[in-house]
Amino acid sequence: PKPDARLAPLFPWVISHFSTAKPDADVLRPIQILNVIASVLTILLVFFCARQAIGTFFALLAAAMTAISPQMVNSTVYILTEPIFTFLLWLGISLMVLAVSSQKSRAHWLWGLAGILIGLSALTRPTTQYLVFFLAFGLFLLDRQKFQRAAVLLVCGFMLVYLPWMWRNFISTGAISDSTAFLNTLIHGHYPNLMFNGDVATLGAPYRADPELRFMSASLANAFDVIWERGLEQPLLYMRWYTGGKIFAFFDWYDY
Repeated sequence: PKPDARLAPLFPWVISHFSTAKPDADVLRPIQILNVIASVLTILLVFFCARQAIGTFFALLAAAMTAISPQMVNSTVYILTEPIFTFLLWLGISLMVLAVSSQKSRAHWLWGLAGILIGLSALTRPTTQYLVFFLAFGLFLLDRQKFQRAAVLLVCGFMLVYLPWMWRNFISTGAISDSTAFLNTLIHGHYPNLMFNGDVATLGAPYRADPELRFMSASLANAFDVIWERGLEQPLLYMRWYTGGKIFAFFDWYDY
C-alpha cells in the first residue's frame, strides 16, 4: 500500500501486539484490559494533580467525576486511542506538576521526560502536537528566569520523539503531516451541537447526512465557503458554537 500519515503510529503499534489474522473477542479482551488499566491510572493522576492545586477534598471530587465520566467508561470497551492518549497526557502533566512543586535543583530532568510523554501522546492522537509549544510559551510568561531551562527541556523532550515521525512522513509522503487531517477536523467540528440541522438522528455523525460533504471535502476553500455561508444564515447559532458550545458538547453527558 501507498504510505500515508493519516494515523498516528503509537496506538497501531500497541494493538499490533494483540492482533491476529482473524480478529475476535480474544483479541479485543487484552486491549480492553489495557484500556481499563490506563483509565484507572489516569484517575490517580488526576487526583495527584488536583491535590496540588485545590486540596484533597476537591481532588477526590475531581477524581470521582473522572471515574464516572461516560466518555472515560465507554472508551475502555472499544479499540480507541482515548484511554492510552489520556493516560500519557496526564502522566506528562503530572511530571510537570511534580517538577514545579519540587525543591530540588535536579528536578529539571522531569521537564524533559514530560515533553517525551506529551510527544508520545501526540503519536497516539495528533491533538497535542502543538500543545507543548503553548506550554513552553506559558512558562516563559510565568517566570522567564525560573522556567527558561524547563521550557527548553520540555520542547526538546517532545521533539526527541516526534521529529522522527515528521521525518518519516516527509520521506514517505513529501509532507510532515497529513494535509487532510485539518480539513476533516474543520468539517466534522463545524456542526452545531454535533447534529446536522438540529436533527437528533444525526447526533455524533452529522456529516453522514450532509449533502455538501463531498464538495467540502474537496478542498479547504470549499469547506470554508460552505461553513461561512451557514454561519451567515444562522449567525447566533454558530457564534455560540464556536465561542464555547463545542467545549460544552465535548464534555456533555446527555448523549450517553
